Amino acid sequence: MVSDRDRRQLEAVKALGRRWAADPVQLRLVVAVAILAAGIAFVQHPLGARLAAARTAHEDALKQAHLADDQRFLAAQAAGYEKRVDISADLVDWQNYVLEYFRTTSATLISLEPKSTTQKPPFDVLEMELVAKGTHFADFVDFFDRLEHGERLVRIEKLRIERQQTSVYVTMIIKGLVRAGGKAATATGKTGKAAKPAVAADAIAPESDASGASDAAPAAGDEAASDDQPAAPDDAAAPDASPPEGGEEGGGG
Repeated sequence: MVSDRDRRQLEAVKALGRRWAADPVQLRLVVAVAILAAGIAFVQHPLGARLAAARTAHEDALKQAHLADDQRFLAAQAAGYEKRVDISADLVDWQNYVLEYFRTTSATLISLEPKSTTQKPPFDVLEMELVAKGTHFADFVDFFDRLEHGERLVRIEKLRIERQQTSVYVTMIIKGLVRAGGKAATATGKTGKAAKPAVAADAIAPESDASGASDAAPAAGDEAASDDQPAAPDDAAAPDASPPEGGEEGGGG
């Protein structure tokens, strides 16, 4: 049963409603407030939560996309370096590699000594110390550039330059990076022969010595071929005198 107090409150609400309905301005305000409250309660709050979740998912997707781009870029770079690290870890082969670039300079090699090999899985770091002498610094600039940008991963760790009168002495620590347990060297002329870096004449041989060596190689090959042929009879004619060496012919020409 409705009490008198409830009846009076209901009559007051009805009177307020009739007063607002009678005034168009107040009616518009009441309708706007009601629509705003309904929008906040039934539209903004649930859709705001969904929008926040979608924004978080979008940010995560952007991060994953950036990571995928970085991974693809790094994979392309790693593919370029793959051939440069998948080589021999033999120090003699590395000495020959360094000497091959050093012979393009006009400097004189004093020593090329191998140092310790550091294991940093999955790679091995080979270390060598090179000491050379030249007349000016320009003798070594091209050698540095060729060595650091060659077919192998090489880094000049330390470099010391000293000038003594008219000569320039260079001491450097060369480090090479190879894959641990790398394959054996297969390049011709780079295996089976130990490097002799301590002798400067072996690093930069004169032209006459080089021509003499080129003539000596076929002679060794002919001697090996003669082993397969049958032996000549005892009464065979003696062979003619050996021709002059290639170095003398080159000098005469």
